[in-house]
This record gives sequence, structure tokens and C-alpha cells, in this order.
Amino acid sequence: MWRVRSGAIVPRPYSGKVCEMSGKNSGQFYVERRDDGKYTGTRGGASRASVVGDTQKEAIQGVKEIAPDAPVHVERVRNTDVGHRDKWRKP
Repeated sequence: MWRVRSGAIVPRPYSGKVCEMSGKNSGQFYVERRDDGKYTGTRGGASRASVVGDTQKEAIQGVKEIAPDAPVHVERVRNTDVGHRDKWRKP
């Protein structure tokens, strides 16, 4: 997932390939709010977050840096006319 170049850790480019072992959602990312108020960007089927940010915007930007072409689903954090908290939206 990560590689070291010149002492800096940088993400590898997203290949767009889905790993058969991790399920069909492994090529997608989900941005969700944690209990401590921070936001995580997690690849589908993963148990650990790929990105952690203080805001949804930071988490979405982090996911886009790791995988610019991957679909991102964002958890709603408030009720709107379009959807409620238990629904996903696109950034």
C-alpha cells in the first residue's frame, strides 16, 4: 500500500483492480465519522482506516490522493431534504 521514497512515505497509485480475497467493495472507499468526532476513509472490506482527518473534507481529500479514480461514499452527518443520517452520499 505504501512505499518509501527519499525518506518520505508516499501512497502507491491506485491500480483500479479489485482483490478477490477482500470482496467486491475493496475498490471503493467509505468516509465515516468515528465516535471521537474524527473522520476516516476506509477501503471497502478493510478493517483499518486508510485516512483519518478532523473533517469530512480532509478525509475525502486524503482518499482522493490515495485513489483518485476510486468511488467514494460519504456518510451523512445530518438530516437534509435529500437524505438522512443513515444514507450515503457522493462527495
